[in-house]
Amino acid sequence: MSDDAARRTVTLTSATKAFNLAAIRCAVTHYGPDRLLALRDAQPPDLYGTVSPLGVVATLAAWEHGDAWQRDLLTVLDRNRRRVHEVLRDRLPQVRHHLPEATYLAWLDTRPLGLGQPPVEKVLRDGRVLLDGGSSFGPEADEFLRVNFGTSQQVLDEILARVTAALGGREG
Repeated sequence: MSDDAARRTVTLTSATKAFNLAAIRCAVTHYGPDRLLALRDAQPPDLYGTVSPLGVVATLAAWEHGDAWQRDLLTVLDRNRRRVHEVLRDRLPQVRHHLPEATYLAWLDTRPLGLGQPPVEKVLRDGRVLLDGGSSFGPEADEFLRVNFGTSQQVLDEILARVTAALGGREG
């Protein structure tokens, strides 16, 4: 990083996403410029919340000992993202989507189906699966579904079977 960039950079990181450590309340911040650190230090100490001692231990354990677990997790996520892609391609080819590269979330564009109703509601009613999507992600997302494929293969296959059936897809 150039000296100029370092003088205006604040870096934030945590183990929460990469190691699936939700709600541990621990992040690391590096302030490049002293003036930004001074601005932060001038704020009330609890303005940004407090760090959890358990979160510190979990973060250190993940960073120091979690490489093998993370490699295994990435293998599972790769398998699952490909499974979502294959099922949609084969059973709901008119639903637009792409193979995600850096997430465990797949976005499905159901506009070509012409459902006439929000797909989140249809999938919940007809498939008994609660997915995210719709207008809570903005007015342009009304006909989109978001599938979290960070789960076991058995659970994912059940989700995909129910979603495709609810949306009128081919049986697998």
